[in-house]
Amino acid sequence: MRELTTAELEFISGGTDPENEDIIVTGTPYQPPYYYPPSYGYPPSYYPPTYPGGGYYPPTPPTDDYCPDQEAMQGADEIEAKNDDNSKEYGSLIYRTADGHVLHSPPLGGTGDTIPLSVYTDWMAANNVSWSQVEGMAHNHPVNVYGSSQEEENVNRYPSVGDWGFATFAMEHGAAAGFSLYINDTTGTLREFQNANRSQWENLSNDQKNNGYHLPTTTKACGS
Repeated sequence: MRELTTAELEFISGGTDPENEDIIVTGTPYQPPYYYPPSYGYPPSYYPPTYPGGGYYPPTPPTDDYCPDQEAMQGADEIEAKNDDNSKEYGSLIYRTADGHVLHSPPLGGTGDTIPLSVYTDWMAANNVSWSQVEGMAHNHPVNVYGSSQEEENVNRYPSVGDWGFATFAMEHGAAAGFSLYINDTTGTLREFQNANRSQWENLSNDQKNNGYHLPTTTKACGS
């Protein structure tokens, strides 16, 4: 091994006079094309998107930590998948787990136009879910029950007196301050009615409901 000369040391270190001994690097620095193998449950053909300059963004692992709207949509989809959802009400509780994930219960069935409170409380007891975890409830208004006329369908886009009664009970027993009712109407359109803003809907006349006063827009996926 030989010793480096003073000139060589100065060149490597940038020199003793930066104004006269600049080191200029030309060309594009090497950027390795990082490879993230298909994982986290993605299909074998999945490869994450590239970013400018090469390489890959790491894929985001799938998670069930969705927002309440997303869980309400999934609950409503599962209700619609029932073979008697056109003639029977089903509800799905939206709740938050101890580790912060937001989940929904399976469809909990009632009768034609009623879901007894015990259907919810029995499921909660069996699954160790308390009212303090509950952030909402999604349920359907079946077309064979509420679809005798266009006006009846329009009116039942909104929560019923019984629905607001459920919200009151949930809040009195410790449900989250942001508790919402999600109504899936006779056409399969899901809308959120926040308990905090219930005064703008609860006292509407049927004529006002028929004309869509303060009707919320369709519930969309998180972030959309």
